[in-house]
Amino acid sequence: MTTPITSLQKEYIRLLDGSSAAMTIAGAHMASGAFVGVPWQNLTFVGCEFAGDGNIKLASMSGCKFIDCQFLSPHHDFGVMTDVSFTQCQSVGRSIVCGGDGSTGVLFQDCSFEGGGSAPAAHEGSDRSAAFRSARVGAR
Repeated sequence: MTTPITSLQKEYIRLLDGSSAAMTIAGAHMASGAFVGVPWQNLTFVGCEFAGDGNIKLASMSGCKFIDCQFLSPHHDFGVMTDVSFTQCQSVGRSIVCGGDGSTGVLFQDCSFEGGGSAPAAHEGSDRSAAFRSARVGAR
């Protein structure tokens, strides 16, 4: 079970302040937060759920890790992504998470993509901006 990010005060503030201090955010449901125009740096998300439509519109993202997270048909703008990894994550429905033009070092490792247009071939972003290793694509 996840907790709304707005209920995790320290973590919520960190996501809004744009600082580069390392932090792990575990078990958060991100739909209740609104993150617009800020950079996310050096963050590790573990077991978080990303849903909602457009509540995340970042300036950029760098040095971030997503581990065992779920992306439930969101359409988020992670900005230009640099050295960002997704490990054992699940995307359900049409999820857009690859970052903007100029993104580099984006890795999807042991992730699954199910239903909608979430398959790796349908990702949006720069050509060659993302790598997919051991990706599983299925229909729902």
